[in-house]
Amino acid sequence: MTTYTATITREGKNWLATVDNLAGVSTWGHSFKELDLYLREAIALAEDMPEGAEDSINIEWSISNAEPEVATALKVAQRRKELLREQAKLEPSIATAIETLRNSQWSTRDQAELFGMSAGRISQIAKSHG
Repeated sequence: MTTYTATITREGKNWLATVDNLAGVSTWGHSFKELDLYLREAIALAEDMPEGAEDSINIEWSISNAEPEVATALKVAQRRKELLREQAKLEPSIATAIETLRNSQWSTRDQAELFGMSAGRISQIAKSHG
């Protein structure tokens, strides 16, 4: 996964972003969600990436002259997104493990305890992959 660093600012109600390590790539959006989408599209175009590659772009956000608390909040948010991507990569292995344990007569509640999930989530994964 390619990582780009983007510096963001606010102008009124709009978000502005410039990619630090990719000359001439910048965009704006009305919301942070829109900004993220547009910036991914701009990076993909500038780098001549194949269609759909936007999801594989990792953006590290920074705010120039940000208060330390805001900079920390950005790092926490980025780390959470990284963990969610890692969790998604584990889903097939988790589904296989759940099936294996179920076949070995493990209860849904025991599996839930083992995986640190709710019993409902274990059942949901088992159903969707079974």
